[in-house]
Amino acid sequence: FDANTACVAPTADLGAGVIVGAGAVIGARANVGADSEIGANVVVGRAATVGERTVVGVDSIVGRAATVGSDVDASAGGLSVGYAASLGDRCVVSGSVTLGSLVSVGADCDIGTNTVLARAVTLGDGALLG
Repeated sequence: FDANTACVAPTADLGAGVIVGAGAVIGARANVGADSEIGANVVVGRAATVGERTVVGVDSIVGRAATVGSDVDASAGGLSVGYAASLGDRCVVSGSVTLGSLVSVGADCDIGTNTVLARAVTLGDGALLG
C-alpha cells in the first residue's frame, strides 16, 4: 500500500498480498486476510475482520468489530457493514448494500443492489435478496 494515500493503523494486521487502495483507512486491531483487496476510500473499522481473498469495493465501510468472510465479492462498492455485523464466506454483494448493526448473513448468499437489512436481522446460508 502507498503510505502517502492510505492510512493503516500500526496495530492492524494485513495478510500477505493485501492491496489497499488510495484513501483507505484500516483501523486499530483490524485484520485483513491474505490476498484481499481493500478499495479506494474504504474504511475498515477498529477490530474489524476481512477474510482471505475478499474484495471490498470503493466507498465501502466495514464497521467496528464487524466481520466480512473469506472469498466475498463486494467489488461493486458501496457496502456498509454495521457494528458487530457479519457477512459470511463466499457471498456476492452488489452495490449500495447496508447491513445494520448486529446483522448476521450466512455463507454463500447473494445480496442485490440497494438492499438494506436493519438491526439484528439474521439470514441463513444460501439466501438470495434483491
